[in-house]
Amino acid sequence: MTGTIHRTLIVRFSSVGDIVLSSLLVRVLRKRFPHAQIDYLVRSRYAELLRNNPFLSSIIEFPERGTFRDLRRLRQQIHTGGYDVIVDIHDSVRSRYLCFGSRTVVRLNKRKVARFVLIRFKRDMYAHFGGAPSVAQRYVETVERFGVTDDGEGTELYLPPGTPERVAMVLGEAAVTGTGIVVGISRPVVQLARAN
Repeated sequence: MTGTIHRTLIVRFSSVGDIVLSSLLVRVLRKRFPHAQIDYLVRSRYAELLRNNPFLSSIIEFPERGTFRDLRRLRQQIHTGGYDVIVDIHDSVRSRYLCFGSRTVVRLNKRKVARFVLIRFKRDMYAHFGGAPSVAQRYVETVERFGVTDDGEGTELYLPPGTPERVAMVLGEAAVTGTGIVVGISRPVVQLARAN
């Protein structure tokens, strides 16, 4: 099944690492289908990681505090979008709901049985379930049937214009100089709602 794909949707709601790892999938899909529309569905808080990726056609954002109503609306949007293929690399109850009834949906092979056997019985059974490639390579596996292959160039992150200058300014303000290693630690900002 190596026909032409005109419209593709990638579904991965979160998180930072997984979205960066999916950059390989996005790039090799674009290489295989240079004129296709490639959209990406992601939670709003992670959309910035994808915004400057030149291989994507558009980003569909799921609201941060999205409700079932938002899911229904997105599902309708997906069904009317006419996608040839939906690539569900999140493979969750939410993503399955969104994809339900679509023509062609391919999903990530999480090798759940092999993982269970390894954790529970300390036996490595991955060879019997397709090996243990990296997460980025497993994302590419989902579309191999369409003639898409790993190009060996790894993952990438596209930064907004001006990012290096802003980083240099922040480091300068912190009096960080030289070419040594800099480690940054960030703590998430959590807003708690108070009961009235």
